[in-house]
Amino acid sequence: PGQRIALAVGDGDDGVVEAAWWIHVPLFPLMMSFLFLLSVVILLMLIDKSHGRVFLPAITFLMLFCSGCLMITLRTDPGNDSVARFAGGASIVNVRCTLIDLPRATERSIRFVVEAESVTVFGHTYATSGGVLVSVRRDPQVADVLSRLVYGQDLVITGELVLPSLARNPGGFNQRQYLLLNDIYSRLFIDEVADIALGPTSRSTYMTRFVYPARRSIADRIDSLVAGDNGRFLKGLLIGERSEIDPEIKMAFVLSGVMHILAVSGLHVIIVVAIILFVLQLLRLPEKACIIVSMVLLTYYAALTGGAPSVVRSVIMANVVLGARLFELKADIYNTLACSAIMLLAFDARQLLQPGFQLSYLAVFSLVYLYPKFYDLKRWLPPSWNGNRIFLALYALFCVSLAAGIGTLPLVSISFGRISLIGFLANMIIVPLSNVVLALGMLSIGISYLSAWIGGVYATATDELTSLLLWSVTGFSKIPYASVDFRFTPLTLILYYGAICFIMSMGREEARKWGIISMLVAMNILMVGWIIAAGVTHPLRVTFLDVGQGDATLIQCPCGSNILVDAGPITPSADAGKQLIAPFLQQSRVTGLDAMVITHPHSDHIGGAFTLLRTVKIATVIDAGSGAESALQSSYLRLIDSLDVRRQIVTSGDMLAVCKHVRLYVLHPDSRSGVIGTKGRTNLNNESVVIKLLYGRTSLMLSGDAEHEAEDDLVQMYGPFLKSDMLKAGHHGSKTSSGDAFLDHVRPSVAVISVGARNKFNHPSASVLASYQRLGVFAYRTDNEGAVILESDGTGWERIAWR
Repeated sequence: PGQRIALAVGDGDDGVVEAAWWIHVPLFPLMMSFLFLLSVVILLMLIDKSHGRVFLPAITFLMLFCSGCLMITLRTDPGNDSVARFAGGASIVNVRCTLIDLPRATERSIRFVVEAESVTVFGHTYATSGGVLVSVRRDPQVADVLSRLVYGQDLVITGELVLPSLARNPGGFNQRQYLLLNDIYSRLFIDEVADIALGPTSRSTYMTRFVYPARRSIADRIDSLVAGDNGRFLKGLLIGERSEIDPEIKMAFVLSGVMHILAVSGLHVIIVVAIILFVLQLLRLPEKACIIVSMVLLTYYAALTGGAPSVVRSVIMANVVLGARLFELKADIYNTLACSAIMLLAFDARQLLQPGFQLSYLAVFSLVYLYPKFYDLKRWLPPSWNGNRIFLALYALFCVSLAAGIGTLPLVSISFGRISLIGFLANMIIVPLSNVVLALGMLSIGISYLSAWIGGVYATATDELTSLLLWSVTGFSKIPYASVDFRFTPLTLILYYGAICFIMSMGREEARKWGIISMLVAMNILMVGWIIAAGVTHPLRVTFLDVGQGDATLIQCPCGSNILVDAGPITPSADAGKQLIAPFLQQSRVTGLDAMVITHPHSDHIGGAFTLLRTVKIATVIDAGSGAESALQSSYLRLIDSLDVRRQIVTSGDMLAVCKHVRLYVLHPDSRSGVIGTKGRTNLNNESVVIKLLYGRTSLMLSGDAEHEAEDDLVQMYGPFLKSDMLKAGHHGSKTSSGDAFLDHVRPSVAVISVGARNKFNHPSASVLASYQRLGVFAYRTDNEGAVILESDGTGWERIAWR
């Protein structure tokens, strides 16, 4: 009685248009602010007095900021006719659409993008618009049909239309945000190729006639010349098709600090320009004709490679430089960089929010600003070294790697959660080798159109060098401490760039003064933050992670102890420990676990434990002592033995001594039942470790997958002690759990159902949801809510909103 339970229901952002991803501004005030600032700028320009010139840059910046927010708002507002209106209705719809992006294969599905024209639902057809990402299960028949699709083709597709998913856990990938930045508002899932009706090609555009046929032809040519991982890597390198590259290879590039190699960028454009100019000069064209043709072909190359921000930036900068040469002018590198950014953002201001845009421009700016300063340090080296051309070439390469690495380090850390310590060395080897592979790959493809045999010879050399490159990247990634887990915070970001500005400004009195002031301000902010954080009493936090059809619950105690209950599922194509739990622990700055509880050895509870045991420091593993009855369980037992991790077997009546502030009682299984360790068991769910957590006046029941038989035993043994504020629903909300007698004794105010979206078991059961409704229990579902975070101060619970 009198206990406080604060729960937030609903999104709470109705009627507000999202001006940017972090700024919620109503559209009308945003437009009025933009018009007001524009009028002020015009007025100051007309006045043209000294005070006007002083304030003009600041007001101009504010106007540009408002205009950017306005453009982002208008581009991200789907409108009343958006296809997103029909998503999420749990019904099958017919979508008449046009193909605007060719199919791409992933591990489990084939995906392509269409532009919706109309939707038919319940026999009624509605005109609509917006991009839709279509996914169909991968099999040979589907691949054969989809390979015949052409850009601009009309389609009628039958399937389930849903909204893209938000981030499943804090710090996770927000698919809806990512797709919205690319004008995709919904996803359409289909079961078989028969759900796709092919129509004629309705669009005859530049992309239809010139770009996509060439892109497909080059991809087919690469497949015929270079097979396997090497061929898939070359597709990413040459035409920006990275979806087929093995995730393990991508991670190796991240760990080695050379992920930028996979992006079509400035180095690619330089090589393309060199090849184009070389060929045109062989044809003895006049210089101005060579420049104009080169600019046209570069623009075509940007479209051919998919139009990523990095390649568009590089092509614009190259065209500005070539244009300046055409008119016999000198191009300033900073103005050229700014010109390309303005052109990109004027076309689509949302690019500013793309990590690719940010990394690309920050890398180039770092190179332009830092490289000369680093290279100039060679004057401090011995004179004999300065006269060695080989050393100077290697030193220049090191300076390039160092400048780009230092400038982009925080963004890489924020994007990937890791910092590569080997990246500076790896870049000195991988970058030149990748340039050779890129040039040979282009040459192989080009020559193969003239002579298949000669093209094959060059392709063989390309294949061997690609193997060497991938082997080198993998080798660098496996070096001990090649990378470390680290994610910059806003304060450390300020300190980092403040330190760089201070160091680079040394020797200039005014710049050094402001550099010192900036550093002192940042250090004071950091110190105040530490003092405030040290004086704050941390509450108990329980996070029910969204791991799909499985369980994983992180308990963070006020004393600093961390306990993980279950580790999510593992399948041939997914590992919750690697893909979801470990990144969340890193994002939450949890460096180790005081205990990991495995309620029972089913794959949806024990699957992620293998990755966590290898990558996270775990003091104790706790389970019910079930004998090895499956290959998965046997592997688990062998792994904890080989890693020398302490194992604690618990039974009913035990108490987990992990935190002095929080009491964790083991209520089940009962060793007296005689089922633990026996063979021939048919239901491991009823051997689940059931835990009741008590903190102050608040309580939580974690019931694993315990079914009715185990629940009845709990009722008979504990009776009123089962009463808990919160309940982790048993067995993902299955009708085999959450029996009436058990719920009548627990009487929770809130239940959390850990369940996978569109799971094949149809969990949670309608009867269980009806029981919760009958008892007035509010149920959170991870398939709808994502991770559910609850905090307790010992007197009541509060749900923490994180999306």
